Amino acid sequence: MTNLSSLPNNKTLKSLLSWLIKLLGITLFIYLLKNVDWKVCKDEMSKISIFSLVIALLMIQIGYLIKSKRWQIILGHYEVTIPVWKLFKIFSIGTFLGLVTPGKIGDFGRLFYIKKYIDIKKGLSSLFIDRIFDLISLGIFGFVSIIYFENNFKIINKISLQFGYEKQYFLIGVIISTLALYVILRKKIISIIQTIMEGFKGFISFIKQLIITVFSMILIYGAFVVVCYGMNIQIHYLGLFFGLILIGLLSLIPITVLGLGVREVSMVYIFDLYGLGFEKAIALSLIMLIMQIISTIPGIIWFSKKPLNFNKINT
Repeated sequence: MTNLSSLPNNKTLKSLLSWLIKLLGITLFIYLLKNVDWKVCKDEMSKISIFSLVIALLMIQIGYLIKSKRWQIILGHYEVTIPVWKLFKIFSIGTFLGLVTPGKIGDFGRLFYIKKYIDIKKGLSSLFIDRIFDLISLGIFGFVSIIYFENNFKIINKISLQFGYEKQYFLIGVIISTLALYVILRKKIISIIQTIMEGFKGFISFIKQLIITVFSMILIYGAFVVVCYGMNIQIHYLGLFFGLILIGLLSLIPITVLGLGVREVSMVYIFDLYGLGFEKAIALSLIMLIMQIISTIPGIIWFSKKPLNFNKINT
């Protein structure tokens, strides 16, 4: 007779399923790399100048510093005062942890580093609101990006034709799916909105933090545009920026680690719209990956000095 205690519990099965899902992106990444002409890819990567790379990395760090200021404002709503430089260190650690986890969930590890200044619930709420601002800004930029690509390349029409539908039927399907998703998740959506409103402390504060977020994202995503021009990639800067925004949104899908696979497929598709080669897309994608890793070096250093211990979060 089977011993029920020896069977895997639901938590174990969910964990296993989660990791299997993450492997999808990595598998896709390996598959794409298998078809790369590495000589051409290496030549493309060698075009970038050290100067443009340094400028891009500096832009990313300034973007992180601005986001740290936003977090300081959010914490101020809970009557907590922490210097921006200290928050920048903690934010950098969170960025490192977020980079190596699906959907950047590791970013919530920042809670451990602020728990002596604020209680757990308020601290978690501050992180949640901090993330919400990123999602709102990404959503705004993402909407504009879709309009931009639709206006220039009719991508909705292309996608609908690939599935054998007329454009209007495809759009109706998207609307119905969106409404159905809202009905299913309406309680969670309402809960999120309530949490947001509690931490905003007024419309003026909301607008101020949103402007800060938008400015930081322009710097962070603009850094990759600088790299593209450093590689002499012939795409209009708006097309590059909005394309990178869409890639950033897609990379949030929790089916990969470090955005592997999802970023490369997205990059290849966007480059194909401009008639650019497969190797250029992969070269830029690999440079973006390297830049992401390099930009977390400050966080890695600070994390190594004070590593995260989940057992102490509730103490």
